[in-house]
Amino acid sequence: MTQGELEKIPEGMETLTRRLEERIMNDIVRRIRQASFSTASADWEFTRLQQLGMGADQIRKWVQELLNASDQEVDRIYSDDVYREYMKQGRGYKAFGIRQIPFDENIALQELIAAVKKQTKNQFRQITGSMGFVKQEPGKHLHATKLTQFYQNELDNAMMDIHSGAFDYASVLRRTIDDMTRSGLRWIDFDSGRHNRVPVAARRAVMTGFRQVQGQIMEQTAKDLHTDSYEVTVHVGARPTHQVWEGKVWTKAQLVSVCGLGSVTGLHGVNCYHDYNPFIPGVDIRTYTDKELSEIHARENVPVSYGDKQYDTYQALQEQRKLETKCRKLRADAQLLREGKDGVTDEGQLKRIDEQITLAQGRYQKTLQQYKAFSKTMNLPLQKQRIYQDGLSARKKTDVSLEVYEGIPKTWKKTMKISTEDAVKSANPRYEHLPYSSMELPYSSNCANCVVAAEMRFRGYDVIARAKKENRKLAQEPFSAWENPQVSTLTGGKDELDAFILQQLPESGRVQIAVRYHESIFAKRPNHTFIAYKKEGKVVYADPQNGAIIKNIEDACMKQAAEIKYCRIDNLDISDRGIAACEKR
Repeated sequence: MTQGELEKIPEGMETLTRRLEERIMNDIVRRIRQASFSTASADWEFTRLQQLGMGADQIRKWVQELLNASDQEVDRIYSDDVYREYMKQGRGYKAFGIRQIPFDENIALQELIAAVKKQTKNQFRQITGSMGFVKQEPGKHLHATKLTQFYQNELDNAMMDIHSGAFDYASVLRRTIDDMTRSGLRWIDFDSGRHNRVPVAARRAVMTGFRQVQGQIMEQTAKDLHTDSYEVTVHVGARPTHQVWEGKVWTKAQLVSVCGLGSVTGLHGVNCYHDYNPFIPGVDIRTYTDKELSEIHARENVPVSYGDKQYDTYQALQEQRKLETKCRKLRADAQLLREGKDGVTDEGQLKRIDEQITLAQGRYQKTLQQYKAFSKTMNLPLQKQRIYQDGLSARKKTDVSLEVYEGIPKTWKKTMKISTEDAVKSANPRYEHLPYSSMELPYSSNCANCVVAAEMRFRGYDVIARAKKENRKLAQEPFSAWENPQVSTLTGGKDELDAFILQQLPESGRVQIAVRYHESIFAKRPNHTFIAYKKEGKVVYADPQNGAIIKNIEDACMKQAAEIKYCRIDNLDISDRGIAACEKR
């Protein structure tokens, strides 16, 4: 798997835990606001117990919701992502005429998956059962506090400071928010003192289990293909200790002794995005020669100056992560300040909070510009999704202004169930049956919008596709129409895709497919996206742009493709970008 594919696997879990973190921090701010303006100091002892009890009940409810959702996400990872990884190995079996045991019939693998799923779910219960915040005390000493104790301390301190006159509400609000966002919600081992942000702990729990299963798949494939050799993948910005073995071929014993497989800091360890794939000497050809690897590492290890510091590629990536974390903190500051402002009527306090919001927003914009400038200097791609995964954006600006609530526009009518044929054929009624030209026809080059329109029609919404010019970004990133898409790169051709749809999707389940063509073949139309769905036990490929069923998918696009990616979409929420792809009929 590529680094990008590996990074996407735990995204669902990280989103769930960030949502819990946001809920808890918002709740603390609300209770401080209510206690500060609604409670006389003489009544505080009674109200305090009531507030703490309500807070504890609310946390228990949210944690249970998280656990229910995380159990489902773990099941999805081990049915979808692991299945795709297993099926990718089918090409090697097919090349040597060896039968690959069907996924569901591989008893040893299924037993491992069951054990790892149970292990991962239990780890989540341990994480959520030991949460808190870490505050920096005088002398820069970090002090970990259990979540319920943090609630109590913050409420008590706020009441004491405000009602004694030592600090006003705006000052207490700013201090509390800064404490929370500097720390983030943490998993804390109170015996050892170790702690991690909950999304980080969640990601590690998911990846630890996934790597166990992935390793088993690779090793079984190697055994079935009668080889004890493995090629380790290469990725940009590998840490120096990993550069010495990435891209080379090793035996299983050497993966352990040289590459550190099984150790925290080695291959498949914490924050390692390398893989190892079966390699047959004399048959397979290495992806990179030793000379090419030396050239890659020489380029990456040349320090580049930014400000008064120098960074090699690995160090630059670490700095990128720090700037992304800082951006998320400042975004959270502004959002929590707005929550703390809600319902406040004192004009003096409102003015002070508004000033703090403006300051937080200004610091965020400054940090974001620094992030962009740094990334450009280091020749690194921007990864803004790491910043925006906090879910704190109000409504991200899209190319079209729409009145929306919780994702779905009020103007979209939900009709009776639309047939699969009509969902595809009527998604783009303004399609023009004319040749492509240097001047794009607005409804003949809007395939990304058409896929979204077709999917929403499958769901019963009477919408049609907009013109491409109104949503050009989606044409470049077609899967951005959905929240948290799990995108895979097709390596096994039509057989792999058919198997995924037939074995992993329910009846009428749908997949979006994005093709990047060789530029020499379609210079003016380098990309196209369409859908496939399961109907009566068969796979149907369809192009919502022209409303046609694709009868021979291999001749139509696969043979000319430089790259094909796919993603199940019938179970995903539509994003703002996806909403901008459609309009009511």
